[in-house]
Amino acid sequence: MLTCHWHHARFDLASGGTLNPFADDVKTFPVVLDGSEVSVESVADDDDWAARGLARLQRGLETQLPLVLAKSTLALLGRGLDIREVLRLVARFGARYRAAGWGTGLTTLTAMANVLPILDTEERTLALFHGALRVDEDCAGRAPRFGLAPLPARSVSPARLGAWFREAVEVRDEDAAERALATAIDGGMSERAVADMLFAATTDHYFIDGGHTLDFVGRAFELLEHLGWSEAPAILPTLVRGLCRATRSEELGAWGHPLDLHALLMPALERLPTIVGVQPPRGERLSNANFDDLVATLLGEAPDVSVRALTDALTARVALVELGQAVAHAAALRIPRFPTANDFGDWEAVHNTFTSCHALHQALGRAPSRELARARSSRWPDSPLHTRPRRAPSSRPIESRSGSSGERT
Repeated sequence: MLTCHWHHARFDLASGGTLNPFADDVKTFPVVLDGSEVSVESVADDDDWAARGLARLQRGLETQLPLVLAKSTLALLGRGLDIREVLRLVARFGARYRAAGWGTGLTTLTAMANVLPILDTEERTLALFHGALRVDEDCAGRAPRFGLAPLPARSVSPARLGAWFREAVEVRDEDAAERALATAIDGGMSERAVADMLFAATTDHYFIDGGHTLDFVGRAFELLEHLGWSEAPAILPTLVRGLCRATRSEELGAWGHPLDLHALLMPALERLPTIVGVQPPRGERLSNANFDDLVATLLGEAPDVSVRALTDALTARVALVELGQAVAHAAALRIPRFPTANDFGDWEAVHNTFTSCHALHQALGRAPSRELARARSSRWPDSPLHTRPRRAPSSRPIESRSGSSGERT
């Protein structure tokens, strides 16, 4: 037995195994003693190195050992394993071992996966490790999730499944919602149709869970872009519990006082079916000047003016994704302009607004629909852009769409 004098972990010299798992097992090599000479044989890895490395990564997740996660990630990527295999294993673990479903761990993993292509090798390994670590922390001490099977019948129409799903979410029936979603995926419903079903249920109520739910749905589809649609049965059902249990902003007093925002929005919502139609057209692009004007309007403090501006733009057949970008751009500008005198909770509201608006913009690029047009025109007034700060916001002009500081991406 060899004891490390740094962390006091004990290792069996014959096998390399440790009695203290936090230190991780070490590799051993055949040794030959010939008198005073000691020969150590360097043994090449066998063809199962990838399987053994992934199994080690799985053990690191199960035992919550960051050192094992780091070493496994370094070894697998260093040997040239497809990074999607590491992502797939970690994502499956996060989906399986958290009964509450999708959370910040899988969100962080997806964010890391999104930036991997622009990172160098060293940073790529570090980013992936942090994503895995956050998933592991999110699952620590949680009960596992046991998914429901799809319905026996495979011939249910997408429209009917969508209606069932939205009705189940409406009454917070998690089992019914999950089974309808599982049936849609199993029955071969297209990715866009499934996305539309989830986004529609998410926007049936105002700004649910402070925008987190909409962001989680968008992130789940981003993760599937990395893993492939074949992982949808494991990943998408994790959204159901959060969707059914989310706080709906119309349940909050802030939506009724000092302005009744629901009453303010209803005329615009009633017009949407005739303005947008069932299948929104591609639409027109805003000029730079009109884009800047719309963003400046959204940064004002009059909800009725913002609703009217967005409704007018929809009537003028401006592309949904274009309007979504304007809303996200305004929310992004709100962050550096928000007065520092505000409490932390106020800052959380500003950050959540940007997260939600960014998710909406991404969703509009993925599956534009009448429901998402409704999301933009109905949820926006709940954002902190229409909550008066303790100090007046900066009066300096809005950054130009084409300027370096305000250029949209």
